[in-house]
Amino acid sequence: MSKEFYFDIPTRAFHSYSKRKIAEKKGVKEAVEVSKVEDGYFLHLQSEHSLRRASMTLREMFQRAKDLSAKKIVLTEYQTMSSCIEAYDLMMEYQIPISVGTEIKVHWKEKQNELEGNMLLIPVDKKGYGIIGKILSEGSQGSEESSGSVSGGILRKWLAPGSCGHLHVMVTTGGTDGILFNLLKTIPEAEELLVMVQREKKKLMQQNESSQLSDKERILQKNIDESSSTREKMQYRKAFRESKRLQKREEKYKKLEKEERRLLRFLEQKELVVRQAATFCDDMAELSGKENFYVELCCHGRPDEKDVLPLIVRAAGSHQLLSAEEARYSENSREDKRRQELQAGDRRGKQKGFQGDFSIRPMYNIIKQLGKILPGEVLSRCEEGMRKCCERSEVFSPPEGTHYPVFPGEDGKTRLQSLVSAKKEERYPDCRGWTKKHEKRLQEEMNIITKMGFSDYFCIVEDLVGFIHDMEKKEQDRACYIGPGRGSAVGSLTAYILGITSIDPVKEELLFTRFLNPMRVTAPDIDLDIAPEIYERVMRYMREKYGEYAICAISTKMRMGALQALEYAGAVHEASGQLIQAMKNMVSETGNLKESEKLKQFAAKNKKAEKILGDAYLLEGRRSGTGQHPSGVVLSDTANISSRIPLMFNEHTGQWMTQFDMEEVERMGLLKLDLLKLRTLDVITETLRIIGKNVDLSRIPVMPEVFQRIFGQGETVGVFQLESDGMRRLLKEFQPTDMRDLTLLISIYRPGPLQYADKIIRSKREGRAKQYPSEKLNRILKDSYGYPVYQEEIMQIFHEIGGLSLEEADIVRRAIAKKDTELLETYRTRLVSGLIREGIARQQAQKIWSELLEFGKYSFNRSHAAAYAKLAYITAYLKCYYPRAYLCALFNHSEKDRIPILVSECRRDGIRVLPPDLALSEGRFLVTEDGNIRFGLCGIKGMSAAAVSKIETERQQKPFSSMKDFLQRGYTDNKTTDLLILSGAMDGWTSNRKGLMAWYPTAYKYLQDLIREKELHGMSEKAILLQNRFLTSIQNVAGPSFSREELDTIEEKVLGFCLSSRLNKVYVRVSKKYPDIKRIAELSLGENRVFGTIQNLRILKRKRDGKEFAAFVFSDDESEVEAVCFADRYEKLAHLLKDGKICVIRGKIVESDQESLSREKLIVQDMLQLKTSYGAITISIPTVTECENLILFLKECRTEKGTAVFLRDRLTGHTYKVPFPVSEEVWRIPWNKDYFPFREEKEQKDKKAQSTIIKKAA
Repeated sequence: MSKEFYFDIPTRAFHSYSKRKIAEKKGVKEAVEVSKVEDGYFLHLQSEHSLRRASMTLREMFQRAKDLSAKKIVLTEYQTMSSCIEAYDLMMEYQIPISVGTEIKVHWKEKQNELEGNMLLIPVDKKGYGIIGKILSEGSQGSEESSGSVSGGILRKWLAPGSCGHLHVMVTTGGTDGILFNLLKTIPEAEELLVMVQREKKKLMQQNESSQLSDKERILQKNIDESSSTREKMQYRKAFRESKRLQKREEKYKKLEKEERRLLRFLEQKELVVRQAATFCDDMAELSGKENFYVELCCHGRPDEKDVLPLIVRAAGSHQLLSAEEARYSENSREDKRRQELQAGDRRGKQKGFQGDFSIRPMYNIIKQLGKILPGEVLSRCEEGMRKCCERSEVFSPPEGTHYPVFPGEDGKTRLQSLVSAKKEERYPDCRGWTKKHEKRLQEEMNIITKMGFSDYFCIVEDLVGFIHDMEKKEQDRACYIGPGRGSAVGSLTAYILGITSIDPVKEELLFTRFLNPMRVTAPDIDLDIAPEIYERVMRYMREKYGEYAICAISTKMRMGALQALEYAGAVHEASGQLIQAMKNMVSETGNLKESEKLKQFAAKNKKAEKILGDAYLLEGRRSGTGQHPSGVVLSDTANISSRIPLMFNEHTGQWMTQFDMEEVERMGLLKLDLLKLRTLDVITETLRIIGKNVDLSRIPVMPEVFQRIFGQGETVGVFQLESDGMRRLLKEFQPTDMRDLTLLISIYRPGPLQYADKIIRSKREGRAKQYPSEKLNRILKDSYGYPVYQEEIMQIFHEIGGLSLEEADIVRRAIAKKDTELLETYRTRLVSGLIREGIARQQAQKIWSELLEFGKYSFNRSHAAAYAKLAYITAYLKCYYPRAYLCALFNHSEKDRIPILVSECRRDGIRVLPPDLALSEGRFLVTEDGNIRFGLCGIKGMSAAAVSKIETERQQKPFSSMKDFLQRGYTDNKTTDLLILSGAMDGWTSNRKGLMAWYPTAYKYLQDLIREKELHGMSEKAILLQNRFLTSIQNVAGPSFSREELDTIEEKVLGFCLSSRLNKVYVRVSKKYPDIKRIAELSLGENRVFGTIQNLRILKRKRDGKEFAAFVFSDDESEVEAVCFADRYEKLAHLLKDGKICVIRGKIVESDQESLSREKLIVQDMLQLKTSYGAITISIPTVTECENLILFLKECRTEKGTAVFLRDRLTGHTYKVPFPVSEEVWRIPWNKDYFPFREEKEQKDKKAQSTIIKKAA
């Protein structure tokens, strides 16, 4: 009804009703004396997990409840139960029982009645939690009718008599957004609107009566002509305007009368609205059970409550009543209310005001406020209903036991045993490599797996991996869809035999206990790296096998960091982007606003910044949204996982996901599986397809040549995990010789252990590890050269020397990582005593204990490192022996920003990257027959996949023969055509890109006009004229072309690098002038003068004072180095620093701190900018026999050191060289349609270049 109450009434009228109601409320005496109210129950509380609705954290809620001596809390988050686990942990901490329900948005449609509003669902028992989860899950996706709400059909399905949820869930009608409140507030809204309409009518009547209608009519009826006086004309115009205003008032009066009649009719039937509400209450009581249905009353001191609450009580009849908190923030403080305004604002960050007190209040305060509106008998019913509902609600606790998936159709233990027996022969044919150690290890693993109940899980993962391997076989083994393993699961011999991993853990001395520990009862964590290409097929297979709803994604809970809080608060205050960015630059390295002293000082001087910072303080660390985990999926033991955990539908990805995050999912007894999309596997797969022959990656030999050429020289661009600058430097210094060295380098290349890299390198070069007095310690640490780098090494030390079991050693390893000093002290004596028994002095033993604690903070999982070392070797092997195929695949699976780096890599390997060509290039990069790589059209920056697809489709039908043909068949839009021209893809037709850019829009307009004319009138005279214009325009691509400097800049912009630049030739010319110039690969520490081009230029601001400085990549055809131009030098050199510019830099090479994981940097001190030499000029002529006059013109521009000139005969297509160079003045010659020049990208070498015709003419 309220939707119809819209009318154009002045804004001030809307406030009168509220003011009147407030005045009435002040004069009302309390209806009842509230003396004895049972306190301690808190119902209908919401936390920050109710996104865009509430703002308090659960800890703030519990603390406030504790301060008010709470007996029990009923938490009802809005449309979610994602706070269950956190609420349970705080319940155990504060010792306050909590029941977790939810507030749902309901769309109730019954016969002709259609209602919308909120309701509460509160569990009566354990089963009630499952039912509420089902209702939330089904309502999450919604429908066209319910728009994301829970429909009446869903409620009937799960709560009606005869359903599995009947009598297991309590239902209330909701608070100020409740379904009854929304319905019944239409009555006072109609009364308020009626008062405003009548007031406006009265005002219009008074205005009309004061008008002198007779005088105006007389003036209007008088004949006003040219002879009339100016005064009469002015009176006429004034009267005319007044009559128009009078007419509008009369029309508005009629509309008001119509609105008044409609409102009166509605108010005459207001009892029908109350009856409709009563009918809804009866239906819900029948649906959920009379004992489980409550009519909720909330009082927040809002003006509309005085009128609506009595109506709700009338509609409730004999149904149970209850009073509720409906709290959304903890205390009614200015800070809490401001945070509520910010977090409950709209998505643009605009402030959203609200009325009333929505803080957590003692129940006697709520009853006291209700007593001003309702009689004492109603208050007693409300108090009794609230107490009864809270007491009957079920306290939340995570489910006991686990709900791990079961392999369908077969007993998991039996299947696992048979799989291991069958596949052991495949891994170890004729028992080659199988030892007693393997046998003992396998038996131990199988016993633990079976005992912990993970047999079915191993069978499920094995089945999934088998499905992926079957897909590889269909590709004739020219695909790599799954990685060699990931994480601690690589330490399982069972996983290796089943084919889940590809590394023998016994041979590599990996520990199973790091993966599964009976003393550490956690779910197994088997992570699989799979190719992104097959991800959807894998998910589809799992849904088909285990059920559409037996598997779903996992959600993540996003929180506002310091920078996001500043952005949000800045948007609220409509601050400029410059101010917000300046404030973000002042945030401290810790990322904490309260620790950012510079930001505080800045805000103290800027009032707007002070307000933004104040709001950002309130938002930092608060919930901001819900995301989806990129790889985690959950498997359940039921056909529908919503039986175990509530779900939500992610509209962005079109997938279902849990309302709980990954850790909470595990605590709910469910099992997760990580399916990580690894792009490297797509690169390997495409490489194998380009090679076109079988390469068994599981059996590729460990070749010394790979270690010498790739790892030893640091040529690891594109090699998995080893392509960063710091790692390449580390490889060259370390000189790895086997897989264990690679495993070690992957483990130490992280902040922390990298500080010991120099010592490890020194031990490697000396050929011996760091020595200890204990032989056991030396043996355990031999692979890491005497330093405890791996977690497994620390476990072995505690096991073999400290006398702990491997299970206990794993507990110690976790304690070290978590810095649990209290737990560690219990094991300290055992290890020190063990070291003393090994012959180590007590003082040294204490020192080793301290070193173990220090190393243990950064120790790495050896199983994970070994798996990644194997994948790194596979990529290095392919790059070493199949460089063209591998680099081409890298081009196709890399971001466009990485293309320049890969081009440099190709040049170092002697592989040419051919420019894009509309006739030859496809969307993807290709390896040509002569062993070069053809640039793909999709690699052009800004090029859309749809445009490339259209070009490929048209070209498959018939190749493009000319620019005319392309405009007729392949044209998509101006942007695409611009990119094709500027990238050089159309140089096959003409290399004058500048002329082509200026010409084609006009030609295309002629073509469009021609097509339109032919459709309307056929081949008319106008059509013939347009056709002639179009054909003539094709012959006139004239004018100057881009200079080489301009061309370099353009290619840098559209391709990311200068493909046609002749850096080597420029270097030769420049090095003659500056003999001390070096190439980047020749740089050494200290002062250098270096030649190259500026790429990826970024202008940054210094945090302490906001001064600008520059950072860029300085590169040549072979290498590149990071360069920095600090603020003091940037002020003088800013005009020279431009992307794509060729220059000589004088600077200092410094070595960065290894903790930063960066290589040497070039500190710019001075620079000299150079110009590339211009390319030759080609002049298009009608025929070579008519060029005498042209030669005379060229002679006027003759010079000793100029540009070469070629003449292209349009009749024969031959090119002839003019036997003298010309100056750039040649462009001033008045060219006509017969003679027009353009620049050639390359100098032409035609056999007829020294034609006698040209010589004679010259």
